[in-house]
Amino acid sequence: MRNWSRFFDQYQKDLKLWLFCMVLLGVYRVGFIFYFKNHIDPTTSVLNIVWVSIHGISYDALVATILVSFPFLLSIVSGFTDTAKTTDRFRLAWGELFCAIYAGTCVVTINYFKEFNSQINHFIVNLVYDDTRAILQTIWSDYHPIENFIIILALTVVTVFSLRKVLVKGFVSTEFLERHKVPRWTQFVVALFFPILLLVGSGGDVTDNVPQLQNDAITRDDFLGQAVTNPFVAFYQTVKKFVANNRGYEGLEVFLPDHDVKHAAQAVFNTNASFDDLDQYFLRSAPGTQNPPRHVFLIVMESYDTWPLMDTYSSLHLTDNLKQLIREGISVQHFIPAGGGTIQSLATLITGLPYTQQDISSSVKAFPTALALQFKRLGYKTNMFYGGDAAWLNLKRFSPNQGFDAIYDADHMADKSLMNPWGIQDEHLFDLILSKIDNSHPTFNFIITTTYHPPYTVDVYKKGFLLKSIPQDLTSMADKTVVNLNALGHLWYSDRCLGQFVHSAENRFHDALFVITGDHSSRRFISARPSYFESSAVPFVMYGKTVLRDVKLPRDISGSHLDIGPTLIELAAPKGFPYYAVGTSLLNSDRNHIGIGWDRVIGPDFLLDVRGPGKIYPLPDINMPGVEPNIYEMQLLYNRVYSIGWWRVMRGALLE
Repeated sequence: MRNWSRFFDQYQKDLKLWLFCMVLLGVYRVGFIFYFKNHIDPTTSVLNIVWVSIHGISYDALVATILVSFPFLLSIVSGFTDTAKTTDRFRLAWGELFCAIYAGTCVVTINYFKEFNSQINHFIVNLVYDDTRAILQTIWSDYHPIENFIIILALTVVTVFSLRKVLVKGFVSTEFLERHKVPRWTQFVVALFFPILLLVGSGGDVTDNVPQLQNDAITRDDFLGQAVTNPFVAFYQTVKKFVANNRGYEGLEVFLPDHDVKHAAQAVFNTNASFDDLDQYFLRSAPGTQNPPRHVFLIVMESYDTWPLMDTYSSLHLTDNLKQLIREGISVQHFIPAGGGTIQSLATLITGLPYTQQDISSSVKAFPTALALQFKRLGYKTNMFYGGDAAWLNLKRFSPNQGFDAIYDADHMADKSLMNPWGIQDEHLFDLILSKIDNSHPTFNFIITTTYHPPYTVDVYKKGFLLKSIPQDLTSMADKTVVNLNALGHLWYSDRCLGQFVHSAENRFHDALFVITGDHSSRRFISARPSYFESSAVPFVMYGKTVLRDVKLPRDISGSHLDIGPTLIELAAPKGFPYYAVGTSLLNSDRNHIGIGWDRVIGPDFLLDVRGPGKIYPLPDINMPGVEPNIYEMQLLYNRVYSIGWWRVMRGALLE
């Protein structure tokens, strides 16, 4: 009987720890929803919020189960030998460790959501490749680390104190158990109950069978859909996908379970040809051009998204220079980036391949689809200009391997006093470019700006920024919890620098082509609930009065970063020039008018989120299609394109 009472006493404390963890995670979810309540769609009912909270219990149970599994094993041992004190000490220490991790995770996740509009997503793994020093400096200057540390410490103290009170004793005292004989069958049933609870809480398999979030089955509110899970599960799923993408065939299975890359390539490129060399599917022939540019400037503006260009926000006057270039040039309104972050988009723009979260920075051979390599074949001198330190993303070594003759970065600036952790101010970057380019040789110039990125260190009001408050016509949609006028001022400043550069370069190089896009959405809005299009799209603008004199884009065109390479090549290459591309030239009237970017597919009248069951979103000022596109077919196309990118990076050209 004493063995049973010892075990049951520990057993109860394990159950208390499990319930304590469940309560903490539930409190976090409720607090998270309340803190970001302005992100909830006004049409969402209270019942829907309650349903989201209830459904989140399955995710919380997974975390609580993993937490309790370890002390529960010691509780079993205590039923056979007197190790109660050891078990108590371990359980308390284990629980206190969780309390500290929980406090840190809650505070970090809330700050993370403010920046990325997501609890935890693939940006977290960018820490592996990104500039750690710059990230830490940005956190120190922009994200109040001391205040957050104090909050974490206070929350840890409160939760640890509560835990100690909870774990003092079980629901039923040991003395009571020893005075009352418990039948064997009751002992068996009680002992079996908690393992069953743990098994159910883990979803049957702690490591693999993590509940998969299906937002539409729970809520159609995008924000609440994220609140269903908790940060621990979100982190696990993100890392698991990242690791899978970089390991053997598991990464391919994320996109192509049958591993048939050849069939995928045949479907994507609409051919019955059977090649054992994947690169043969990429091979195209340029139709020829009448006015090839002598200089090409591909300008990738940091965080430069589409929403400030929309008529709705015209009173902000944030992007008036780019609007002028759009009026005088050519643009694609329905355009999405290759990824949600700079690394993903630059990887695609440099290599011409869909980026699937592998480390490509150490690639020593050029991919045949690499844009600079192909312009080099056309006789252009190829330059990269980066406002930051080219050691980032290994650009100093990676770029020459992909066809760049020269790379210029912040180290080439004589005066670095105005640098922030990410780079020099845009006006100085553009001045550097003008000092390095002359008309003696055709050039292809890949330009990456950095200023519109936290920490926002430019004195934009001194530069001439006039906006001191949100204009009256936008006050009804503006949310003071998300509006950051200083950040928006940096967008205005970057746009001003862009306009001045294009004007200066055009005066010097009359037959130049300027191509402007953003690396990703800024995640900076005036509304807490931007549309899916507003939080996804980036500009694609081409300007060059001589080069584009006779050029017109097809109607109802949509595209992505994957399509920039073939478009520029066809504007520069003579007829019959062989080139390689995964995307399709935006000049091609026979293209399918579909753009593919990370987690998204865009068409002439829809934007699709391919995750989970898929969800169709409208485009601004365009009615939803009468017959919605087949979501499964679009997801299949997306997965085939990304499987091709994965295979080319991880396995090479040979199709085994």
